[in-house]
Amino acid sequence: MSSRLKVRLILRWKVPNDGNALTKFAQSIAAILLLVPLIAFSCLVFIAMLPVIAIQKSTGSRSSKMNEAASGTEHWTPFVQMDGMLIEKVFQGEVRFGPAYFKLRSTPVVPGLSERVFGDWAHRTSNGILLQQWNSTAVADTELIYLDVRKGTLSTVLRELDSVDWSIGEQDHHNLILTCNNGKETVIYQISEPTLSY
Repeated sequence: MSSRLKVRLILRWKVPNDGNALTKFAQSIAAILLLVPLIAFSCLVFIAMLPVIAIQKSTGSRSSKMNEAASGTEHWTPFVQMDGMLIEKVFQGEVRFGPAYFKLRSTPVVPGLSERVFGDWAHRTSNGILLQQWNSTAVADTELIYLDVRKGTLSTVLRELDSVDWSIGEQDHHNLILTCNNGKETVIYQISEPTLSY
């Protein structure tokens, strides 16, 4: 844990389970019966469009993909900039129907940053940047990381967070509120940085 940041669990609650099982079952059956004709029609349209898609793929995108693969270049884009430090990101993949994850690099170089995987989440504080490190791309296993911009060091603020859906806001001039939601439970933390000033 960073010596500059203090974290305190404020609140944890389970997301309520509305309705009874019989009502949910009836709603599910009704939804399925209504969606079957729509799905069948969509499949027919898709099958009719397959030859057009195949022709476009075989002619247009093949040359651009081959050029990109031959050059071996990755497309780095700016992510966060603060006090002369530039953090860039490159796309690594995405969770199915979920968020993307990235590799990061910095100028000047921060040891250990480029070996980790991060979510598309960052928050600047007065002396550094809070980042969402992913320990797994198969399940939600994240850590809150603090990058001290002046020292060029990384430290773990919170471990074993089972959420990638984070939001952060100011409580006052010295405290931030981090909310982590995994769909089943919402957890709220207070993060204090003694020199936090906006």
